[in-house]
Amino acid sequence: MVQLNNLEGFDMVFGVSEDTINHQLTLLSALEVLPAKWQVNKGPISMNASLGIPQINLNTGDASSRKAQLLLPLLDGTLTYVKIKIDDNGNYIIDENGNIETEKVSLDVCGWTVTLLINLSLAEIAQNDVANHVAIPDEVKQQLSNFTDDMFSIQHLFLNFEDANLIDSYDIINSDAKLKEDVDFINTMKTLLKAFISGLQGSNNPFILGFAVNDKKAPDSNATFVPTGVTYSVFSDAGHLQRSSINYLLQTENKDIPGAGYGIFKHNWVNDDNIQGKFVVSETLYMNQILVQISNSLKTDVNNFQFTSPNSASLTIPNNDGGYTNCTIYPNVNSNQLFANFNYTFKKEAYDKCGSDIGYVDGAITWISSISYTFDSDNKISVSVNNSDKNVQSAIHPNALGEFEKILADIADAIISVITLGFVNDVFNNMINNDWSLNINNDLSTALEGIKSRLILPGGSELFFKDISFFDDGSLTVSTTYKN
Repeated sequence: MVQLNNLEGFDMVFGVSEDTINHQLTLLSALEVLPAKWQVNKGPISMNASLGIPQINLNTGDASSRKAQLLLPLLDGTLTYVKIKIDDNGNYIIDENGNIETEKVSLDVCGWTVTLLINLSLAEIAQNDVANHVAIPDEVKQQLSNFTDDMFSIQHLFLNFEDANLIDSYDIINSDAKLKEDVDFINTMKTLLKAFISGLQGSNNPFILGFAVNDKKAPDSNATFVPTGVTYSVFSDAGHLQRSSINYLLQTENKDIPGAGYGIFKHNWVNDDNIQGKFVVSETLYMNQILVQISNSLKTDVNNFQFTSPNSASLTIPNNDGGYTNCTIYPNVNSNQLFANFNYTFKKEAYDKCGSDIGYVDGAITWISSISYTFDSDNKISVSVNNSDKNVQSAIHPNALGEFEKILADIADAIISVITLGFVNDVFNNMINNDWSLNINNDLSTALEGIKSRLILPGGSELFFKDISFFDDGSLTVSTTYKN
């Protein structure tokens, strides 16, 4: 099979914007899945605060990072701790009994935002664990119940609250700057955070950012869009912070998942504020299916197609009319069209009515088939194939006998007409009538519909596609939106 461009070693990418993830957190908050209170009492220290809607920030300053900053807004409440008294010289104040003097401090935390830098983790979650998970909405559990453990692997991407160094990353926005230098306050915050985080681990962790469902066993070869493996990367978009994205990196046919350093793209797939995500199919994946259909129409082996330029595949095979059939397939970048250029050359001997050889006619017949992708009213992909007019160029080469015969041009026209009405029309008919475009339509429709059920957002939002186009690396991109 021809090898074209891929996506940093992957077959498909599903990019979800930071803005979309934060909308999902808003939905989870409304469903009372996320914590609404921070209440801790440990002896002389305590936190009693109401939490706003948590948000994440993917712009962590490291292009290869798999971390996210979690922001926890405090709407109101009080933090109480014990502070050691210090004199103007920085010494502990000792009472008359020789004990270090302390004081109880109460702080109004209204308006604070506590931040944590947390590792993202992707791990398999069993059906039984999904069913018993206290922080997965029922609608999502119902979607995931369609996938059995014996045939499917459910991966969930989550904020990992079990990392040992997590608490040391905390910061507070809108607090008194002096507090950040107060050792007693720092130690108090670490104690309070440790207590808060301990309740967000394991099956109590509500900060799941998405689910990806893979086949444990590769399906039949014609189902090449079915994911069998997944990993992820993060794109930090400093120029458009809300477009920063998590990329689910998908592999098919049980191919190995590339290791660290792969899937780090130089551009953000989520390139518009009016979309929530982007689904991307590698040129290799979609083109190989199209090439099979064209090869069948040309009655040749698909392996005759060769990689000819960064975004195209071409074959040249001998035909039955003394020439060659050439077909070059390439996407029209920044549009929803793919072009197939056909060039059919010929060289045919010409005979007069008596059967005498009077020379030969050679030339070429060329035309272009354009394949257009759109979405119908049911949000399913629709493919149409349109063919240009045929362009015929020919030359007459009479021999010594042919020089004296007036009918050579008529014979040449007849030869060209037979070829045009024969091979060319056969290819046209195979494209239009013999399920050529229908098969492409079915393949991609099945693929996209399948992806809708395989990539599930934490709030259970329904996925919709729009704006299909080809990127400059040849990949097929589809913008995504969501409906709650």
